[in-house]
Amino acid sequence: MRSRLRSLAADGLGCLVTGHVPTERYREETRKLFGAPDNPRLRTVLLTCPPAAPDGWFPGELGADHPAHEVVTLPNVARGRAATATPGGPAEPSRLDDGSVDRDRIEAAILDAVRSVERRRPGVSGPLTFRFGLHRWDVFDHDVPDAPEVLDTVLGAVHDRRGLSHVHYPRQIERGRSPLDDPVVSQLYHGSDELDVVVELRVDGETGETQQRWRVPGRRLTGWSTL
Repeated sequence: MRSRLRSLAADGLGCLVTGHVPTERYREETRKLFGAPDNPRLRTVLLTCPPAAPDGWFPGELGADHPAHEVVTLPNVARGRAATATPGGPAEPSRLDDGSVDRDRIEAAILDAVRSVERRRPGVSGPLTFRFGLHRWDVFDHDVPDAPEVLDTVLGAVHDRRGLSHVHYPRQIERGRSPLDDPVVSQLYHGSDELDVVVELRVDGETGETQQRWRVPGRRLTGWSTL
C-alpha cells in the first residue's frame, strides 16, 4: 500500500474523503493530510459552509494567519443560514441560492483558490508541497451543473502543481459495505481521471476515536486504523 501511494504521490494525489461523521472529524483528517506542522508545506483550505473556525483546520499550533496558510470561503455560494448538526452525524450543508449559481463562477472561484499558492510562493515545486482541502463538496450536488466535471477540474489543477488535494463529501456508508458501494461515491471515483484515493471516516463506537480506511487503485480496501 505504501509503495503504491508513493508512486501515485510523485505526480500529486487526489483524495475524496467520505463518511457520516461530525465536522470536527473532518477537521482532524484535514490536519493529518496537511502534514506535520514542522514540515514546510503550503496549505489552503476552502470552506463552502461558513461559519467555521479557520484555525481548527491546520496542524499543531499553526493558525490561519501563518504565512504559508490560506483560508478561502465562498460567501456568496451557501445561503445565509448556518449549517445544522445532527447528533452523531455531520452538519447538514446549506443549499445553494436557487438560480444564482452557475458552473463557471463556482469553478473560477475554486481554481483561483488553488492558483493562489503561486502568488504566495512562485515556482512552488516538490511532490506534495502544496496541500489543498475543500470542505464540503456535497453543497454542489443539486445546484451546479456537471459538478463531477468541476471536481475533476479542481483535482487536476492541484495535480498540475504536484500537490495533495482532499475533498470532503460526507455520505453515510452502510456498515460492512465499501464506500464504492455508494452510487454517488462510485460515480465520482470511476468517472474521474484525477481522483486517486477514497478515504472513509468513522467514529469508533467504543473508544470514540476517529478511524479511517483507504481505497487505492489496484489494491483492496484497507482495514480500519486510528488517525
